[in-house]
Amino acid sequence: MDTSLVITGCHLIKGNNKKLYYPHLDNFYEQYLYEIGEKKTGISHYFTHRFKDSGFKNHLEAVEVCFDQLIKNSGLHRKINKKRSSRVGVIYFDQYGPVSFFNQDAQIKEMYYSDVFPSFILNSHNISGYSIRLRAERSAFFQAVETAQSLIEDDVLDMIIIGGVHQCIPYLFLTDVVDDYQWMKDNRSLTKNKHHELSLADATGFVLLESPENAQERSADILATVESLKCQLRESQKEITEGYDNSAFCYPFFRQSVSEDSGIKSDFGPDMGCINLMNRLHSLLQDKPQQLSDVISSTDRDGYAWSLQLNINPSI
Repeated sequence: MDTSLVITGCHLIKGNNKKLYYPHLDNFYEQYLYEIGEKKTGISHYFTHRFKDSGFKNHLEAVEVCFDQLIKNSGLHRKINKKRSSRVGVIYFDQYGPVSFFNQDAQIKEMYYSDVFPSFILNSHNISGYSIRLRAERSAFFQAVETAQSLIEDDVLDMIIIGGVHQCIPYLFLTDVVDDYQWMKDNRSLTKNKHHELSLADATGFVLLESPENAQERSADILATVESLKCQLRESQKEITEGYDNSAFCYPFFRQSVSEDSGIKSDFGPDMGCINLMNRLHSLLQDKPQQLSDVISSTDRDGYAWSLQLNINPSI
């Protein structure tokens, strides 16, 4: 088997209780951002799916539950044995970086876990291998896979869990929507959004990547093989939109706007920021049991196009 990575586990949790967001009447800055967003993008209604509205105390609890379920689904013991623990690592990412100061109820330990690294998930499962945190915004998943591939090929680790969290924090998603809209407009001659609604969701997801030899040694169920990962400069406008009916293109305005004129499917559900790509992968692994090859594609604001080619449910 020539591939350098296999996927042996994937789990995702997202907020599922839809609520209409409205800016607080006593918060001038929040109202200001809302008004600017409506003026520039035409969006007047934001629907959010929050973890707290879906039975979780906070996003850290959702992260812990999702991580625990991945460990279980992947056939690993809750407490990884000491011999293997140093060969297992975690690459964690989020959308915005430090955000704990937006949560007035956060304790010091919770602030550390939110802004530095959720080390409690390492301690819970006895993971002691090289682990890092990335802030890569919407392309974080691709960068995490690229980093994991290097660590496994260099024989630093045998297994790497990659994943992270996205939170619908009003200050951040309001400014992000305006920036996304402007970026899309500058790069694709996007007209003013025809939709007045935008749906967003809290989400967390994790994927287990490992070397094929390690997966076979522990008799793991191989869900997919990573055939190739590419990052290159976008060369033409055609390449930006070509084939995105079968992608995880991140930006909500693209998903809403192109469907009417080009026929490209736009039913991706709520925007989950840096978890959109993982949501696409999770859907492929859950909804398509037959063997097939598929490509997850996206672009970033720096002008690069990413593509990840997978062989789903391979016959190995």
